[in-house]
Amino acid sequence: MGFFAELGKWIAPAVRVVRSVVEKVDNWINDSPISSDYAELTRKFEEREVVKRRRSASPDFMSAVDAKAVKSQLGAVEKKLEKQSKDQALTNKTLALQTEIMKLAVISTAFDRYSGNIKLHASNLSIHLQTIRNVKGLTDDVNSLRFGLQKAFNKINQMAMAINSSADGSGRAKINQIDESVDIDRKDGAISLHAPYRAFLKSRDLLISEIGALSNLANEHEEDIKRVQERAAELGAFGQQVIDYLEDVIVPKLAEHKRVGVALRREMAALPIITKENEEGGVDES
Repeated sequence: MGFFAELGKWIAPAVRVVRSVVEKVDNWINDSPISSDYAELTRKFEEREVVKRRRSASPDFMSAVDAKAVKSQLGAVEKKLEKQSKDQALTNKTLALQTEIMKLAVISTAFDRYSGNIKLHASNLSIHLQTIRNVKGLTDDVNSLRFGLQKAFNKINQMAMAINSSADGSGRAKINQIDESVDIDRKDGAISLHAPYRAFLKSRDLLISEIGALSNLANEHEEDIKRVQERAAELGAFGQQVIDYLEDVIVPKLAEHKRVGVALRREMAALPIITKENEEGGVDES
């Protein structure tokens, strides 16, 4: 079976697959990006810092008027210094956690980039397929017209021959036949289906590659989140807020990235491919 014939069988299943892929990508990519979720999480650290500064106040033990009061105030200061030492250790852990969260936030922007590329390649896939359908339809119409014209030309020439034969010797002018100068044969390269088909395959490969890269990033990001959650567990109630936020907001989106990625790659793998021999051996115009 030649390229043109195989392409005719290929279009219908390709349309079903591409329509499903584009729909899945649109629904998937339209979700709010993970990077915006991290922006919300970093604001929690900023709010915590503001509250902490409001609560802090320097001890005013020098306002005491007698030695006994000063001694009492000094004891309170020592306790405050001990507490401040513990608070400083907690602050250091909080800053370390904040740094890790910021790293995750920076990495999360890659999801936006991959998502944009996936949407672009899915759109290109649809455009190339529509081009193939349009060119195939035009080619079918042109071939039908060529066949009809050829039949009409043959009939006209037969009628002209019959009329001219009966007019021999009568002095009547002969009817000219349609000669070979009226060329309705197709020309090699005039209409190409190979080019849009190869562009379609290129977009398909790019789409599969970007989906795979995003899925791999989701797996790596999930492991990074687990490490950050272990560090957050040392920060009490605030650390638990961070753990819960990551678990309730970020992790489900990563799981969705992986789930949709698997589904899309499965669909793309089911897309029929025209054999290499037919693709390379077909006639360009058909």
